[in-house]
Amino acid sequence: MIKLAVLYGGEDIPFEQNNFALTKATNLWQDAEAASPLPQGVPPMKLTLKTNDFEETVYHYKLAGVHISTLTDEYDDEYDIGCTILQFMQTED
Repeated sequence: MIKLAVLYGGEDIPFEQNNFALTKATNLWQDAEAASPLPQGVPPMKLTLKTNDFEETVYHYKLAGVHISTLTDEYDDEYDIGCTILQFMQTED
């Protein structure tokens, strides 16, 4: 499974300065476990990952779930930013 976080509508992003690997949001990935099946009207999406243009390392995924999350910091204060988690499951395509 691959999870992609789409952040929108805010100016204060919950990451260390210049480092998207270190999130300050304590629940960024945890709440995504509660993702719902695709809501009606969400178009089917596919994701393809390919490493360094090697055909042997091509992976295909399809959208399996969507979760809208309210991000919080270590004190449970909410960030003023929208967050949608897209969950993709691997396929054999």
